[in-house]
Amino acid sequence: MSPPDRSPGRPLLATLYAVAVHAIAISVVLYALIVLVPRYQRTFERHHVAVPPLTELILGLSKAARTAAVVVLLPILAGDGSVFYFLRTRCRSRAPATLWSAMVMLLVLAAAVAIVLGLRLPLETLKARLAQ
Repeated sequence: MSPPDRSPGRPLLATLYAVAVHAIAISVVLYALIVLVPRYQRTFERHHVAVPPLTELILGLSKAARTAAVVVLLPILAGDGSVFYFLRTRCRSRAPATLWSAMVMLLVLAAAVAIVLGLRLPLETLKARLAQ
């Protein structure tokens, strides 16, 4: 195992890169919540589609994201960067920081999959109803 990289430049650049990648991924999910989900919500309301609990959760998260996305996003990214930098500079290897970054990306991916599934289920119901 290599010793921790104590020079301020490399871990700081690695942290900025990781936070930038995380910010882009989170922004894509926020875009879906703020812009796309309300369009689907209007469609569901217009056609009187009963939505399952997962879709209700997604619609609630969309409403929360529209009201507080920027206020919540900045502290999340600051915390993410702090944890990544700490792991990168204090651990004996880069593995913990890499694992942290992977877990953040998996969480964002899971959120995206939940949004797709949450919107897809009522759309299938609507499609079946319209096909009759």
